[in-house]
Amino acid sequence: MLLIFSKLSMLSENLIRQDNIKKNNNMLSSNIDNKYICNRKIVIEIRFVSNFSIIDKRGQLLDSLLKLDNFKNKYGSMNMSRILAGNGSDEDSCTTTFAVYHNRISYISSKIDSVESFYSLFDKAYQIVLGIIGNIDVLRIGCRTLGTYTVKENDFNQILHKFIKAFPNNFFFDDFEPKDLCFQLQHDKGMYRIGPINKNDNFLAEEFSNSECKKHVGIAIDADNFITNSKEAINDKKLIKDVYLYALSVEKTLYERVSSLF
Repeated sequence: MLLIFSKLSMLSENLIRQDNIKKNNNMLSSNIDNKYICNRKIVIEIRFVSNFSIIDKRGQLLDSLLKLDNFKNKYGSMNMSRILAGNGSDEDSCTTTFAVYHNRISYISSKIDSVESFYSLFDKAYQIVLGIIGNIDVLRIGCRTLGTYTVKENDFNQILHKFIKAFPNNFFFDDFEPKDLCFQLQHDKGMYRIGPINKNDNFLAEEFSNSECKKHVGIAIDADNFITNSKEAINDKKLIKDVYLYALSVEKTLYERVSSLF
């Protein structure tokens, strides 16, 4: 995934709008069929006004998080900048982590049994944090999905050819023969990048370095969706789930639109 462009007419520039985030509340209907998913990572990040009392409560936070079934008798660490609970024997072996900083919460998993169980663990951990530090003034709620997927075509060159055909002729592909391609678009509520993927693609090494990574030919999608408090307060916990569901639906929309090329 090497070449980066700013526009692609076949994909909408308006996938994310804050007014639309609450429209879809069904996790299963928002989700890509698992049979097409080879590798997947989902990140939920909550940014909030700095709360330095968290520094004094780090031990209590970590002890409480490590009582959750997913983290019990697993990895925990604490330093001056964060506390982290994970599901492995050390940080490198963790496929799921929940971290708390003085100004943000980060929840990451690359082993997702179901979209429901993924969010359920976040919700339990988030409730623990709020129960200890109290209410927070949320600045930004974000959800990023990164994944690789199969399509009907399994020849990399053919997949690349289909992507190239989706671009207008004035991109000068005839003058510069593409060896790979990555389309990236920034919009008012985030960004996405999408392109063909080969078995030795750097994207796999960078984002899915664990032993369970499936190396394959197909497509890769990286989509970051968020809302901020620039227009209205976003402290309501329900908005986190709304953003999560919308992120799943954006991922699914991108996959369906690209896979329709084949």
